[in-house]
Amino acid sequence: MSNPTNHHWLPQFLTRRWCGDDNLVNRFYRPHTKVVAGRKSIKSLGAIENLYTVDWSGAKDPFYLEKEFFTRGIDTPSSLIVEKMLSGGVDNLTVLEKKTFAQFLLMQTVRVKERFEGEDPDIFPNLGWFMQAARRDDSPLKEASEENLREIFRNHIQGFSKHMRVTAMGEFSVDQHMVYMITNLKWYILDNKNGRVDFVIGDSPIRLMGRNGSLDRVSIPLSPSHMFFAATQEYIDHEIVLHDNYREIFVIEENRYQFQAADDFVISRDLGPNDGFLKIAEMYMKPKQPQKPRNE
Repeated sequence: MSNPTNHHWLPQFLTRRWCGDDNLVNRFYRPHTKVVAGRKSIKSLGAIENLYTVDWSGAKDPFYLEKEFFTRGIDTPSSLIVEKMLSGGVDNLTVLEKKTFAQFLLMQTVRVKERFEGEDPDIFPNLGWFMQAARRDDSPLKEASEENLREIFRNHIQGFSKHMRVTAMGEFSVDQHMVYMITNLKWYILDNKNGRVDFVIGDSPIRLMGRNGSLDRVSIPLSPSHMFFAATQEYIDHEIVLHDNYREIFVIEENRYQFQAADDFVISRDLGPNDGFLKIAEMYMKPKQPQKPRNE
């Protein structure tokens, strides 16, 4: 496997199904007040250069998180399960496949936030913070050269911090209680191939709903015409989601959520009927939050 440097926190196996004949998607983005819409490549969406690259002396391969943990351990098996669900529904999934996809869903709920490195210097130390701390009178590193401090930061602090954060994400994704709650729901693939309105997908695509420590439903768009949906029987009994006559209402509501939940962008196959997606974006999409500096 090569050493990829463009690391996707929103996997391309999800977003590529929204590509049109031009191999591009329609991206909605609100940098300030006005919503901007245009055709974009999925290679540049949901990705940060070297997001999971680890310059840590304890790592034999700086790219092991991206190659082994995310690509080989999570995205590749999950992409095969999605293909299986889209072609044959959920009834033929094995117990292991259901657990694997539940782990993917849990990982994705925290993985999207991984792009905000350096949010809290006490948890995610950046180089500037480290250099200041190293120069304090009580610091054993106060006489070290700037070059040595940079090397220490890269090899021992930044890399190890990234390793520990991703390890914690992985532990959350295999939490037995959380996995059990998802696998114990009733699973469906909602088909909207004959609908007038497509599903869209944003950069925070997982929708979880629950109360009092329980999980009532979870969903994620899988293509413009399909959504994964799982819920308790009680939730299903009080919802219209499974009735074809109300499917368009459900799709519109889910799309509204994608625009509301997005931190940066939402993608669609096109602008929708009568430019409807653009109108929804203008109503519900919030301006992009300024991104704090990442660790150097």
